[in-house]
Amino acid sequence: MVVCLQCGVESPDGFRFCGGCGSALAAAIAERRERRVVSVVFADLVGFTRRSGRLDVEDVERFLAPYHALLAGWSSGRVVWWPSPPPMV
Repeated sequence: MVVCLQCGVESPDGFRFCGGCGSALAAAIAERRERRVVSVVFADLVGFTRRSGRLDVEDVERFLAPYHALLAGWSSGRVVWWPSPPPMV
């Protein structure tokens, strides 16, 4: 959604003109900026690499579930791998 700088009405992405006042939205799209607060936690589980190499992917997920739940309770509730989960070989 794009917010019109003139009247504050939200218009769907792709609209060139505001549905509320008819002003051009190109300037609003170019100037739309956002700051986000992000918490990053690095956890090194001793023996994880060796142990995960012997387990199935589902077993590794079950093994990590309590850690993810603990982090989700501590944070905003969203725990993600970035950029992607490590390969389970």
